[in-house]
Amino acid sequence: MITFKVHPDGKESYEVTATTRDIVRWEKSGKNRSFAKLMEDVQLADMYELAYYASQRAKSFNGSLDTFLDTVDLEFETEDQDPTRGDR
Repeated sequence: MITFKVHPDGKESYEVTATTRDIVRWEKSGKNRSFAKLMEDVQLADMYELAYYASQRAKSFNGSLDTFLDTVDLEFETEDQDPTRGDR
């Protein structure tokens, strides 16, 4: 899982966690995407997409990905655990 602190321009910051549902949505949105590859080579654009999907699911953001990219800053931390394992 990946937890994001989202700082929208002119609005209150909020925290959201990208869950397996968001990660699968991200994987399906592009070719050759996998969580394992993401964790090996973190790209900021991918983190923004994950934060966007998580924010939409949590109903914290209501707009396009482009608007999200243009209007928010992110802070994030990653967990070392595999999100597909149920040992939490």
